[in-house]
Amino acid sequence: MRTNSHPALIIRMLWATVPSVSMVSEACSTGKPVYVAGLDGGSDKFDRFHAHLHDQGMTRPFDGALESWTYEALRDTENVAEEVVRRYTAFASARAAS
Repeated sequence: MRTNSHPALIIRMLWATVPSVSMVSEACSTGKPVYVAGLDGGSDKFDRFHAHLHDQGMTRPFDGALESWTYEALRDTENVAEEVVRRYTAFASARAAS
């Protein structure tokens, strides 16, 4: 009996639709391959966003072939948290010094 390897591949990848910037961004935060499905009705802003992620190697359009790839995951949440801590620490230090 021949086994189907597609389910094993699919669970290691993420799928998102082009109009959802937040869905694609969250998927790219995992570091897992992200396939995007293009839908009609996009805008230049969405096109630029998706072109940037594609150029960074984070996303690919689904062309029927299942592949695996790696990239440096987005760290937006961590970056924002680090910046908040940095600014609060600077604020608290300045306040304590005055």
